[in-house]
Amino acid sequence: MKPDLVNISFQLFPHSGVVLATSPIPAPERGSARGEFYWTGTVFNERRLRSGMMGCILLLIIGSISQGQPADRVYESRFYTICHNLSDEQVRRHADHMDLIYGEYSRRFHGLRDRRKGRMNLYLLNSREGYQRQLASFGVDGSASGGMFFYGPHGSGLATWIQGRSEADIHGILQHEGLHQFAHNYLGSHVPLWLNEGLAEYFEQAQIIRGKVKQGIAEPGRIERLKAAIEAEEIFQFDELLNISGDEWRANMVSGSPRGSLQYIQSWSIVYFLIHADKGKYRREFQKYLNQLSNGRTHKSAFQTAFGATDTRRFHARWQHFAREQLKPDNYSIAIHRMHFLGQGLLFLSHSGESMPADIDSLRHTLQEKGFAVTRFGHAGQTKIAASDESLYRYQDSKNQKREFEIVLPDTEGKIPKIQALGLRPAPILDWEVAHEGGWRAVVKYK
Repeated sequence: MKPDLVNISFQLFPHSGVVLATSPIPAPERGSARGEFYWTGTVFNERRLRSGMMGCILLLIIGSISQGQPADRVYESRFYTICHNLSDEQVRRHADHMDLIYGEYSRRFHGLRDRRKGRMNLYLLNSREGYQRQLASFGVDGSASGGMFFYGPHGSGLATWIQGRSEADIHGILQHEGLHQFAHNYLGSHVPLWLNEGLAEYFEQAQIIRGKVKQGIAEPGRIERLKAAIEAEEIFQFDELLNISGDEWRANMVSGSPRGSLQYIQSWSIVYFLIHADKGKYRREFQKYLNQLSNGRTHKSAFQTAFGATDTRRFHARWQHFAREQLKPDNYSIAIHRMHFLGQGLLFLSHSGESMPADIDSLRHTLQEKGFAVTRFGHAGQTKIAASDESLYRYQDSKNQKREFEIVLPDTEGKIPKIQALGLRPAPILDWEVAHEGGWRAVVKYK
């Protein structure tokens, strides 16, 4: 039986010489009677907050979990030493994925000073309990985390588990936390918070399509939230965000204020702006800023050297114009997100014992009849996607024409139908594979 998950996203800080960085990864669970999936919920442990532990997510498992063991095997990929207790096929798949992502980290931030030679440490465990035991061997309490990058006197590494999660969820947490690991090695331990989290959010969104990393993905929900904050004059001033302290970041997260999620969204958008705005106009200066930080310069000194000014008002104005007028999600990314939603709907119907729909109209009718919705909580705040939204069943193809997704019935009894968007290039297909712990796991393939 899959566990129910309850998560909280916030920032806490180091204690006892161990630094942890964790982040939420949604895993769709049992739906409500109305067909609503709760990816995450909210828990707050005031005693743990006062203790000063660092993290971005608390994970409470209410249902049963399988017994787990720490890693008992080692696999060496190009960039990682992977300690694991997975099957050979599983570890190779995740290793190949992270090698591609690491290559993209290196390509995007070339020329930075390498503080630690050799492969990075990655701990991939099958179950949550095995993950906790693995971290305990380093003196780290992993009971309140869903995955993390940690470093301290007994070791360091990137760690998570795979049971009960889709491949997209697993890769999202590895990409986010992997960036924190990379930044710690190449930028040092005093990376400005806006930069560390902005980069991690940026890389978390990346997708691998036919062996190549696609970046610059902008989710519609976070763009809408950012533009609404700009119009309401709720955004951070640049000097405030670029110089934000750990205590201030944490206070925003635990206060329940919208600023808690906004600081992640705005930090992501600044990174996005510096990489993509005006056809990469600011990319060279951004690289220079990173190089200065890597060489031990303070944020203020590095910013002045790279961008030629300490007054950030003009910089803020250019970013705000870009965010308001030019920042838009691309059709391909929108289609992928909609396919995942429809896949969650199919999984919900399968868990409910419903017959599988033969076409997209039947799927629409059934999900809307049941009031199906997906609620997500993450760094960027809460997003609810409801089956009543008619746009979810269509996408814009490579010629910018509106088309409906297609349902492909399986040739194996008991399997969930595929969803495809043949009008895109390459054509994404949401398929299903048997999860290691049983049940079905969604995977996106490309035709």
